[in-house]
Parts: sequence; C-alpha cells; structure tokens
Amino acid sequence: MKKLEILVIEDNLEHLEDARKAAEKMVEEGIPVNFNYATSYVEVKKIQEEMNIDCIVTDVFFPYDTPAIDNEEIKQKCEALLEPIIDCFRGDLRERYDLQTEEWVNAADNWISGKEMHPTGIVVVDEALANNISIVMCTDTYHHGYKTEIINQYAGQVKVTLIDGNPEGDEYTSSVDHKDWDLAYDSVIKDAVKMDVIGKSDPEDFNWPSKEQGIEVRSKLKDDYKFSEERLEKHYEISSICLEL
Repeated sequence: MKKLEILVIEDNLEHLEDARKAAEKMVEEGIPVNFNYATSYVEVKKIQEEMNIDCIVTDVFFPYDTPAIDNEEIKQKCEALLEPIIDCFRGDLRERYDLQTEEWVNAADNWISGKEMHPTGIVVVDEALANNISIVMCTDTYHHGYKTEIINQYAGQVKVTLIDGNPEGDEYTSSVDHKDWDLAYDSVIKDAVKMDVIGKSDPEDFNWPSKEQGIEVRSKLKDDYKFSEERLEKHYEISSICLEL
C-alpha cells in the first residue's frame, strides 16, 4: 500500500515539536503515513513542487515567508475568502451592538490593517479543496474565540474540520499551550479515505457518506490504518451510532 504523504504546517516551535512526536508515534505503530513539515507559505509551495501531498494539517495563523516578510497577494486572498462572513458580522453590529461580535470584527480589522498576522491557513485550505487534497485546520484556540470565530464560520461553510485546542473553552480570548495533533492526524487520514471511497470532495456527499460508504471507510481505516474502535467513534459520520452498527 502507498503511504499517505501528510504535510503539517506549523510555525510555533513548541507546537511543531509536539506535532513531530505525535507523527513519530503513528509511524512507530506501523501506520502507512509519511510526514513533511513547513513553517511558512513559501515552504508549503516548495514542498508541493517537490512531491505529491495527499493530506494537509494546517495551522491558521502563520507567515507567508519569515515573520518579517509579508505578501500582499496572500493577504488579499484571505480577505476575499472571509469577506462575506466579516460583512455579515458588521451588519449584525449595525443592527444590534454585541461585545462578542465586536471582538470578532476587531480581530478581522487587525488582520486587514496588518496589526496581527493574517490567517494564511485559509488560502491553503482554498487551494487544497481546489485540488481534492484532504485538509483539516488545527488551532490552539477556542473555536468561538475572538481570533477564531470567523475562521470557524468559514470552516463550516466549506465543510473542513477545525480541530480545536480548547473545545470546552468558555472565554472568548482563551487559548491553550497544546494542540490535539492525534485527532488532527486521524481526521485528515479519515477524510482522505472518504475522498477515495466517494471519489469526489463534494461538500454535501463528502461529509455525509451513505451507510454503505461509511462502513467501507470504517473497514479501510481499521484494516489499512490501524484505527481502533475508540478512534473510529470520535468521527460521527462513521460512528457506530450514525451507521446503526
């Protein structure tokens, strides 16, 4: 069986070290995957020119090149992809003031003005979907947090999984010092198998396979990628409850 080539995008060195450890664990278990790492958009494009990437686990906020070098084209792509969501939030604020919505809009204004790093991961997601590459986003923030809610809304619209580092968070500014790399890797492998079974990454069909397709995906994950029942049950659309197994 051909190994899946997984590209991990992470610019935080502590998170990157954790990502490598989680990856090494999978490789030691004999799971047919190979990992590649990038810390910037420039490195991502270089790796993609050198090899065929099957899966991507991407950070949300990372630089175009080095932290000191930005790129106006990437910035504009981020803004264009997120503009409908941002405009919707601005409209909500005009109708009724809400502190949380204001924080979400302020976060977007900080990206646009260059005060904070823009969400380059959104561009990687858009490019991956256009090329039928399995992709998930992995963050250390709360998905409804002030930096992440707009990203969370975008992920829902394009049917891409956002792995939350703090899924039970109740503070809109909260983040944690770790990411759930195990779940991110399992999710991107699962999505790659789903794409192989279904044959097309159509948002509706892709996220909700038929019962027969779901059973086939479960079988491939168990037989080829050594998923335990516990790991399978973390993914609702192929869980025993969803498939009535």
